[in-house]
Amino acid sequence: MTLFYEHLAQLTTEERMAKEGLLFKYHILVTKILEVLQKHSKKNVLIRLCINFKVVAKIQKFFEGMDDLYKLMDIEHMEAMAELKPMIEKGFQKLQEVVADPNVIRIELKTENWQEGVVMLGFQLQIKPKSETVSHSVEQLELIRQTFHRAESILAEENVPMPLIPEWFIPRDEVDFDYEDFFDSGAYATTHIGTWGKDAARGHGTKLVIKCLRADGEQAKEEFNRECKAWFGLDHPNVIKLYGACHEGMPVFFVCDHAKSGNFVTFLEADKTWLWRLFYQAAQGLCYMHDKKVVHGDLKCNNILVDGMTAKICDFGFSYIRSQSVGLSAKAQTDAIRWKAPECLLLGSQEPDPETNPRFASDVFSFGMCIIEAFLGNPPYDLDDDVVIMEKVFEGEAYPRPDGLQDDEWALVERLCDRDWQTRIPLSDALDQLKSFADREEAEKKPIAVDPVELQVCSKCNANMSTDFAFCGKCGTSLLAKAV
Repeated sequence: MTLFYEHLAQLTTEERMAKEGLLFKYHILVTKILEVLQKHSKKNVLIRLCINFKVVAKIQKFFEGMDDLYKLMDIEHMEAMAELKPMIEKGFQKLQEVVADPNVIRIELKTENWQEGVVMLGFQLQIKPKSETVSHSVEQLELIRQTFHRAESILAEENVPMPLIPEWFIPRDEVDFDYEDFFDSGAYATTHIGTWGKDAARGHGTKLVIKCLRADGEQAKEEFNRECKAWFGLDHPNVIKLYGACHEGMPVFFVCDHAKSGNFVTFLEADKTWLWRLFYQAAQGLCYMHDKKVVHGDLKCNNILVDGMTAKICDFGFSYIRSQSVGLSAKAQTDAIRWKAPECLLLGSQEPDPETNPRFASDVFSFGMCIIEAFLGNPPYDLDDDVVIMEKVFEGEAYPRPDGLQDDEWALVERLCDRDWQTRIPLSDALDQLKSFADREEAEKKPIAVDPVELQVCSKCNANMSTDFAFCGKCGTSLLAKAV
């Protein structure tokens, strides 16, 4: 860069003006390089070690851009990439010296986000090699290994437990999204569209949903970790997929499928022709969750998403994630009491018995209320407040039949919404009927087959006419004589 500025000083005013556009692009490149380096220098040294190769790759791209500008400016004797190589080598040597000092590691392990640095080191060694081709050089990987074991020894000396390194961990730097740009937000959460790093095997830069949450305190982190572990173990086409999460640093976040067609509320509001087929799919996803001993606990139409024409259940069974997400999806976000089974409402302020509540049967009731919601086009009980709803439930008042439901369909909904959870139809038993409704819906949308028309040929003009015609529609010749 020094040579470039020396060259710039020798240019006349006219020459500088002629190259003004290129000079502006050069200035932008230099600014970007400085921004990357400044941001990198502020990170914990353990994190810097883990992501050093990525920062180097970014800088290399910028310097390649500089070489292109040099050619356009007719100063091909300069080569930015030639300048960069010794800079990279010098930087790595300095990094080696820094992390080789145990005192430096001790200091870093006292910083606020030390856990994230240790987890990232462990991730590079324990999990990343199993899932993808490692992007580090052999020399870099060995330095990471030495630093991790050095940190591990220091923590053991000081009786500090090693942080959790789960299989679902995604390093913060592998996810690309703008913290300021979100499409949904609540009191303690924001939801973004972003991409998972191109070098990661899972995701490959695909657009995904990133939900950021506050996790203040150890208990909150433990709940988040427990829920992510349970979710990560679920794999079904009708259950939203969790790719992973970052449980260290702030904010914590998880990365999951992006259902591009919205939720049942918005989708069915515009098109009900797929209603039963989508509910049949959702029922399969819910059955899978129940088989895995996961209760949803908050089922309603805005918690069932649509991707293409595939239903995907989301926001299930996770009290911490759900409580932090209050306020998300403001449209159709009303009190969950409208979908709750009577046995859940009767608990009042009592602590639920984990063996019996929330019950799988309670999810079945909520599923039936989702069908009612879909046909109504509004949340159940419409404008009624909680007190009125509770009175109706406790008095045993059945929900009235919405318009559009056929007799057999309503009969199933009534069994799904049976007030007594012990006689309520199991969802696995309801699957066959839901499939029959889905098949009927699909059949009704197919064009009706028409028998081919029998034709006769006019003896005069050779036109094809139906056998029902007595005269040719083209020339008027009688067709009866030929028939006789």
